[in-house]
Amino acid sequence: MCTDQFHGFLQALPKCEHHKNGVTLPSDTDAAFASPSALRARYREFKSLDDFLQYYYTGFSVLLTTDDFADLAYAYLAIAHAQSVRHAEVFFDPQAHTSRGVSYATVIEGLSTARRRAAVDFPQLSVAFVPCLLRHLPVPSAHSMLDEIVTAGHFDDGTLIGFGMSSSLLSVAFVPCLLRHLPVPSAHSMLDEIVTAGHFDDGTLIGFGMSSSEAPYPPTLFSSVYDAARAAGIQNLTAHAGEEGPPSFVSSALADLGVLRIDHGRRAAEDDALLAQLARDKTMLTLCPVSNVVLRGAARLADLPIRKFLDAGVRFSINSDDPAYFGGYILENYCAVHDAFDLSVDEWAGVAMGAVEGSWCDEARKAVLRAEVEQVVGEWRGTLTVV
Repeated sequence: MCTDQFHGFLQALPKCEHHKNGVTLPSDTDAAFASPSALRARYREFKSLDDFLQYYYTGFSVLLTTDDFADLAYAYLAIAHAQSVRHAEVFFDPQAHTSRGVSYATVIEGLSTARRRAAVDFPQLSVAFVPCLLRHLPVPSAHSMLDEIVTAGHFDDGTLIGFGMSSSLLSVAFVPCLLRHLPVPSAHSMLDEIVTAGHFDDGTLIGFGMSSSEAPYPPTLFSSVYDAARAAGIQNLTAHAGEEGPPSFVSSALADLGVLRIDHGRRAAEDDALLAQLARDKTMLTLCPVSNVVLRGAARLADLPIRKFLDAGVRFSINSDDPAYFGGYILENYCAVHDAFDLSVDEWAGVAMGAVEGSWCDEARKAVLRAEVEQVVGEWRGTLTVV
């Protein structure tokens, strides 16, 4: 844990979280779920992204009702608020639920209920949703998902703020993600349902994304889904890329999918030309440091290219990914980064400001967030010995 001095500063520093996937609960289909202690032990032994995803999707089996989704989303928002998150853009995977008979309407109503409750209980937090396609599902599945979302109208009504491959109010937005491992038509169906529901229009959703197993599913497989999202008026597009996949997956997500952000993106550091492009275009990476170590993308957090991104001028935010599995919410990730890289106050201010600028909220909200960051940095700068 970072020093008491910096822990206090990092606790107080206003944060924007852009990479937080849906929270799941365990089931009894695996010996690892026999007891809480057995489950925690298994979580410490993930060997790869795909190894983790087996447990991630199994956990969805207990999410059945609107209340299930509302309770889990609210539990995250309560912790986020306690850790000074001021704006959260939360991924969720509609296909993972509709494919097992849980309707999109059930999912989105639960998330919306949690956001409404959080607006009352945590008036400094803003929340948005970003749906994500799942890479491991066929491309038609992603098209179906996107079609459903667009038809629902949730990009138009403000329910959703983007799409990916996941006043001083706490702002919360949701981002549906298509699943790479499902067929492309499934993603199209999902998108159609969401658009029809009007959730991009009413503010419930703020973007659209893509998640799930990366290496076997290059971004180009889902270019038609992203084209459909743009045709439906969805501008805030993102995709998981460069977590396990090569730097070329990051380049492809930018060129072939037209995304504005890259989720993870750590392997972009292996390509100097790509780094220069990211810096020039101010493309934000949503880094998840603790997750990368737990899933063995890096042996130690100090091996991650965070310093290289800083030196290259690449904008990034620091996020928790799946804290129920990886043992750390956003503050724990901030502290782990500080322990590994000993960032200065000004460097932390730059990270926080970059996260604000890369957020999918309006300029008025960004102005509030900037002012909060400036105030906290100003209050702490004179009290810390390392600046």
